[in-house]
Formats: sequence, structure tokens, C-alpha cells
Amino acid sequence: MHDNTAIAVKLQITTPLAGWRWVVLGLQTFFKQPWALGGLFAVALALVQIILLVPLIGAFAWVVLSPALSVALMAAMGDAQAGVAPKLRRLFTAFNLSPQKTRAMLHLGALYLVGVVVVALVTWIGFEGELRQLMKPQITQIGQSIGAAKVSAGDTTADPAMLVNFTDISAAFSVYLVLIAIALTMLTWHAPGLVFWYNTPPLKALVFSAVTCLRNFGAMVVYFGVWAGVMGAVALMGQWLGSDVALLPLQLLTGAGFSLSAYYTFTGSFVKGVSIP
Repeated sequence: MHDNTAIAVKLQITTPLAGWRWVVLGLQTFFKQPWALGGLFAVALALVQIILLVPLIGAFAWVVLSPALSVALMAAMGDAQAGVAPKLRRLFTAFNLSPQKTRAMLHLGALYLVGVVVVALVTWIGFEGELRQLMKPQITQIGQSIGAAKVSAGDTTADPAMLVNFTDISAAFSVYLVLIAIALTMLTWHAPGLVFWYNTPPLKALVFSAVTCLRNFGAMVVYFGVWAGVMGAVALMGQWLGSDVALLPLQLLTGAGFSLSAYYTFTGSFVKGVSIP
């Protein structure tokens, strides 16, 4: 039997420098068990891709299951910190502890899905024109292929003006997207850990996650800023080499480091020495 009574959570107020420390600790821990953690991350990515292959339902399922994946990666980092190589079964940590815990994690995932649907509806109502503009590149690519085929076949009637180029979206829409991304990140960043390790009710966990990110906003900005810089540097290297394939291992390493180091943003924002079951 597992006690599912909510555990009192004490917020730790940090300085902006903590964001840098979280990145460093994440990388140090990753390189304690690089093959085990890297392999686990690769398997997790493969599972996500398999889920997304299922038409329509797959995308919904991924949103619902994403909190469970967050817990799995944090638990794996807890293992590595303790000097233990995480096993593949860590991917199912959120569902192995108790039925009550499983229901709570799925409840949180369902709230994620509701939030995504609400944001999608609001976005469509408020920015329908911009959304249609964002979909034009796919249509344009098809049009360009057809136009190229016509030209190669000797048909000079293909009108380049019909191949619509992607145009800039409005400043208001750009600001809206940034604010939505920040809001969703703050709401969901700590919520999986709060639900799983502190038995916080899912809705309350979302609110507490947002409050925690706000109180430690400087540290979170530094944390995301450092990782954004690293990812940007990797992208520039890909452009310089003229191939992303050669950088695939580095891209996977960067993605794994970012995703797994979230463990320290959680343990560093709440009571130290959180126990990972």
C-alpha cells in the first residue's frame, strides 16, 4: 500500500545563478551514465514516434502520456545521481507504483489535453488568418513540385505567381505564441513531479508549478537561455557543415541533456533530497 495523502511542499526560492547550476549538474549526472541515459532517451523518442504514427488518436494519446514521460526521465536521472544505471522499466515508473498514482498521472495528462484543445480553439478564433498563412508553405511546396514537373515537361504555362511564398505573420500573433508557450511551460514544468512524488492534486499541481516558475523566474530564464544557446550553436554547426546528419549524435545528446536535466529544476525548486521511489 502506498500513502496517497498530499505531502506538504516547501518552495525553495533560488537566485538566477541556480539556472546555470541546474544545467551543469544535469550534464555531470548524464555523463555518469551516458549510455544508459542516452539509450533510455532514444527509446523514449522511438516510443513517442510510434504513438504519433496512430492517426488522430496518437497525438491525443501523446499529450495525455507526456506527464508520465517527464516523471520517467526525472526518475532515471535520480538513478544516475545515485550511481545506478537506470533500467528500461524506468519508462513506466508513473504506472508501476500504485493504481491511485496511475489515475492521478492520467488525470494530469487529461488536463493537459483539455488545455491544448482550449488553446487551439482560442488560437483559431482569434488568429484564423495567421494560422492559414502558417499552413501555406505545405501547399506552396506541393505547388512548386507541380510547377517544376510542368516546366520539365515543356509546359510554360506554369505561373510562378501561383506558388505563394510564406509571408510574415503579424506581430500580435508572434507575441501571442510566445506568451502561450511561456504560460504552458510554467503550468506543466513541475506538475508531473508534484503529482507523482508529492501526491499534489493534478489541478493544484498545475497552479503550483506556475507559481514556482514565477518565483524562480530568473533561474528558469538562465536555464532555458543556456540550453537555447547550446541548441542554437548545434544548429549553426549543422548549417556550416551543410548536413544535419553528421550532427545527429550531438543533437540527440543535446536533447537528452535538456530533457533529463529538468530533474534538477525540480529538486532545486522544492525540498532538497526528494526521494525517487
